[in-house]
Amino acid sequence: HALLEFPSKIDTKFWYPEGRSFANSFAGLYYFSAFLYLILTHLGVHISLFGFLAILPAFIGAAIVIPVFLIGKKIGGYFTGALAAIITSVIPGFMARSSFGWYDNEPFALLFGLSGIFFVICMFDEEDGRRRILLSILGGLFIGFANSIWGGARILNGVVGLLFLITPLLISPSHSYKLIKPIFIFALFEIFI
Repeated sequence: HALLEFPSKIDTKFWYPEGRSFANSFAGLYYFSAFLYLILTHLGVHISLFGFLAILPAFIGAAIVIPVFLIGKKIGGYFTGALAAIITSVIPGFMARSSFGWYDNEPFALLFGLSGIFFVICMFDEEDGRRRILLSILGGLFIGFANSIWGGARILNGVVGLLFLITPLLISPSHSYKLIKPIFIFALFEIFI
């Protein structure tokens, strides 16, 4: 009931006196949090919505080091991944924005965006066509969802777009031809979200 009415709501205390419509806001964060809260309450976890939203950023902030580690490991090995995860976890700006009670969109968008980047990187290394398509779908969904959470995540579109433009120039034509379909599917799923 309330989730379907969200886009039609107007907050009159924001940008007084006209208010602010939620129809043009990045609603992915609110839908994700509400969906996750509903799942936890149906699983028997007894926590207030306020308490859940206060603790959720700390868990999301801790989870961000997983895709950072995986990206670093894929690019430069285990040491690089571990170093990237450690550096990410101690950056003061990151620690402040992923702490208890800081319910804002950046940590959520970073988690989904970095996970999407990891899937895209794995897509380039995959030889099996079906797995390559699955990875492109996951990458598109995750980066598209990051875009629905935070406007700043749109920079990932540029990064992935440059990656898609430069990679065919650096690899063999036969391998480049195999990437056309997954790149197209990635773009469709990113736009879909």
